[in-house]
Amino acid sequence: MSRTHDILKTHPEANPAKEALLAWEEEYDQLRETVSELHGKNEALQDQLAGLEQKLSAAKETPEGYVAGQGALWLVGADGRVEKLAYCPTCKLVMTPFPSDYPVALVCTACKHKAPFAYQDLEETWAGVNSTL
Repeated sequence: MSRTHDILKTHPEANPAKEALLAWEEEYDQLRETVSELHGKNEALQDQLAGLEQKLSAAKETPEGYVAGQGALWLVGADGRVEKLAYCPTCKLVMTPFPSDYPVALVCTACKHKAPFAYQDLEETWAGVNSTL
């Protein structure tokens, strides 16, 4: 932009254009700084997303000795039968009836994952999973 500055210096009638050019240059510098910041934030978010996707895929994998079904994990015994206990697909812990006095749901005490079936349907859901083996 040095040629433009030289032209504006030699022609005083171009002062309004000079002021506009200076304002544009300032705005351009601010935009470049903003773009640089956004690139840095984007890289950080991409790294965070990759880590979360890795955790999610690890959580979705069915561990050995379990079978996945109806939104929960079910432990398969040595005799090949499925236990009548639903396990959290994320934490691999037994989900407990909630609330304890009149249970309506199964909930993981660690991550608060709620089974997609009601506590009253545990027997029927277990039978359905058992029948698929």
